[in-house]
Amino acid sequence: MQTMVIQPTQLEDSLFEVFAGFTGQDFKENPDLRDTPLLGELIGLRARDMLFLLFRIEEMFGVKIPDQAIAEGRFNTFNNIQELIGALL
Repeated sequence: MQTMVIQPTQLEDSLFEVFAGFTGQDFKENPDLRDTPLLGELIGLRARDMLFLLFRIEEMFGVKIPDQAIAEGRFNTFNNIQELIGALL
């Protein structure tokens, strides 16, 4: 996959938009949500939603989230996903 040059604020703003679409929650206005597990009761995504989120993020940013990161539970919150993407760009 081709990587793209993106500024940290652009990454965050793009993720706010993606997450709003997937969760119906405003992560920009509710910073407490950023460390909340996406599969938990509060946000309530299902496993298949996480899969679609993964595909959308990989397509949008031109990255491949490592399987190991997913297995280690690092693709589970807004902040963790933002950190993963930032490290790959």
